[in-house]
Amino acid sequence: MIIIRLMGGLGNQLFIYAFGRALELEHNLDIYFDTYSGFKNDPYRRKLELDNFNTKYKKASLYNILFFPINKRLKIISKVLYPGSFYIKEDKNFSVDLLKELFNKQQKIFLQGYFQNPEYFESIKEELKKEMTLKTELSESAKIYLELINNSNSVAIHIRRKEIKDLIPIDFYLKNIKSLEQKIDKPKFFIFSDDINWCKKSIPQNEDIVFITYTSNHIEDFWLMKNCKYFIAGNSTFSWWARWLSSF
Repeated sequence: MIIIRLMGGLGNQLFIYAFGRALELEHNLDIYFDTYSGFKNDPYRRKLELDNFNTKYKKASLYNILFFPINKRLKIISKVLYPGSFYIKEDKNFSVDLLKELFNKQQKIFLQGYFQNPEYFESIKEELKKEMTLKTELSESAKIYLELINNSNSVAIHIRRKEIKDLIPIDFYLKNIKSLEQKIDKPKFFIFSDDINWCKKSIPQNEDIVFITYTSNHIEDFWLMKNCKYFIAGNSTFSWWARWLSSF
């Protein structure tokens, strides 16, 4: 049994989930996810997001979930409470082959990391695209945006302003907008951001610029981005996944 700890925002959760699903589907390993301990003291109050999609996973028991906080504070106690188990934290030496080798020797493996490498799960891309579909129907306002996106040469622009250390300057986005205006026939730009008011002040407005404002939540934003044909995105796992799941 391998228990993988979920943590971070939506993008990071999708990386962790995709990695675990690949272990399950491609390597026939017994995978469970800790859906609780990684969010308990999250500084940004992030929470589990996977249940917004048609994901398929097994939740770890309370007993196994408690391993991660116990091991962080009292490693000696964790060895007593979880005999025959092994803890792995992803580092530069981590590999799937190493994990499989340990899996054959240990009763239980507790695994933590972000696994931000598409090589881990590229082989199951089509399955992931089926699972990472919305469980609930879009709001009426989101449906209107989606129709605009589907009926245009849509360009998703994702500008992240919060929970990030290195902000990308606005010039990066403005230069790419000008570049795509010359390369694409009648592009329409859809602005997604966690600070849409700042974007409205920073990006010149015209009929080809649409600021996504009236969606119900960031899950709807993610789905709308995923349906765009082109992307201008910064260093965000959120927009990385929208692009990777796109059909274009």
